[in-house]
Amino acid sequence: SSEKTSEWFEVTEITATPDSITVPAGGSATVTFEANMDFTTEGWHFGLAGWLPRNGGPWLSLPMAAQNQFSTLPGVLSVTSNHSLVFSDDTIDVTINVNNGRLAGPITLTNPMPANMDLVAGSITQTINGGSTTSAFGVNAAGDLEWQGELTPAGLSVNPGPAPFGFFPMANIGVAPFGCPSNCDDGAFIVDVPEFVFNGQTYTSVIWSVNGTIEAGTASGLATSFANQNLPDTATPNNIIAPFWTDLDMGTDGDGAEWYTANVTAGPRAFTVFEWNNIPQWGNPTNRFSFQIWIERGSASGIYYAYGPMGTIPGGATVGVENADGTVGTSAYFNGTGTAPAAGAGFQLGEVAGGNATFTFQATPKNCAASDSIVTNEVSVANGGSTHRTKVNMKCRGD
Repeated sequence: SSEKTSEWFEVTEITATPDSITVPAGGSATVTFEANMDFTTEGWHFGLAGWLPRNGGPWLSLPMAAQNQFSTLPGVLSVTSNHSLVFSDDTIDVTINVNNGRLAGPITLTNPMPANMDLVAGSITQTINGGSTTSAFGVNAAGDLEWQGELTPAGLSVNPGPAPFGFFPMANIGVAPFGCPSNCDDGAFIVDVPEFVFNGQTYTSVIWSVNGTIEAGTASGLATSFANQNLPDTATPNNIIAPFWTDLDMGTDGDGAEWYTANVTAGPRAFTVFEWNNIPQWGNPTNRFSFQIWIERGSASGIYYAYGPMGTIPGGATVGVENADGTVGTSAYFNGTGTAPAAGAGFQLGEVAGGNATFTFQATPKNCAASDSIVTNEVSVANGGSTHRTKVNMKCRGD
């Protein structure tokens, strides 16, 4: 077509080094593959590499997978443009988004202007929701676009309210007890579970601790100890979901203390359930507690605490939740303060959105007549000693 277009078809270019090999009988060879994904959509991409035989022999193939990740902080930092294929007379609209989940403290956002782009005067804008600006988005002394400020980190909440089905013993539907870990007092199991979402991240395993918690994922490799924490707390383990964190002891077989896990469905809803049933307080075997976590799978991804018979709440106990590094979370109950768990009651976990910022500017291409040259606009965010990056690529096509 003779019409100018700004559409671009995604391409993943795979190169092999070397592109030809000779392997003697009993020998070996190494081939390195490199994927150029400058213009490939985000996510996993799959293909097949093949070797054509010489002098007979079999055709050889190798399945390949490559992941294109636009940002080192997915879901928080992104940059987009209105063109992927740039002509010399185009005006490029660039949009930078920061949706804060876990960036606590001062933030510096930097966007160096690419050498083959000119900033359009007066085109810079910024919109801040849930945060403050120290230095407005604009050109700094180095000639880069920069913003300095803070955005409120995302939060987690524990809200009193009934679980979908209350406390429903898994033994009532024929679920067998899971069995005591090697340490029936302060032990734990790593359990593989159906995929669920917690605090914006997807998990397929947990650490299930006797002392009334699960850890989303297995990053710490630790059971929770008898010493409960006021959440959030940066001490490991983190990513804790705590319906009743206290010093529990499953005791000895035959004393009526059991725990269960099951995958259950109720109409269109599906849940993974963790249950502590009739578990005694350490050192006080007549003071016993029954409670559950219900993790809803799918788009809802709700997490609920449900309580059956609850003995006398000990002096050290936590009902709460925290994020993966223990910097964000809350305790609905801690050591006598807050809403104590009670038989028939429940809680639902929630998320409190963090601050967000949107920055825009316009640019025009220069020296963009050379076909197939690439304009790369890269953005970085520095926060607390860490730097996160993302970029958007555009291809120059001239006229």
